[in-house]
Amino acid sequence: MLEQLHQAQKMEAVGTLAGGIAHDFNNILAAILGYAELANFDIAEDSRTKYNLQQSIKATHRARDLVQQILAFSLNGPSNVSGSCLLRISRKAANGSLAPAVYEETSAGGSKKMTLEMI
Repeated sequence: MLEQLHQAQKMEAVGTLAGGIAHDFNNILAAILGYAELANFDIAEDSRTKYNLQQSIKATHRARDLVQQILAFSLNGPSNVSGSCLLRISRKAANGSLAPAVYEETSAGGSKKMTLEMI
């Protein structure tokens, strides 16, 4: 029983740490995305640079989606997200094929739960 308590405390600490890092990373991504989109307006449509910049913007969107999933994990705590779900998130992020859906559900008692759905 004491071992389970220690494990739960470790997982809570990991969730808190992940949330802090994800929040900071999200702020950095917002700046990158904002400046990239501004630069995108100044580049000629037929430019190779415009294509490269658009690819960077797409990658930034994928990174932002990953950060949102990490934030959902950290807010819910690890008990609401299975290890296999985290493994799928990691694999999809590595493959660049992230297409997450995050839902917030409210129970009759008023408690909230985030649900991750991997598409």
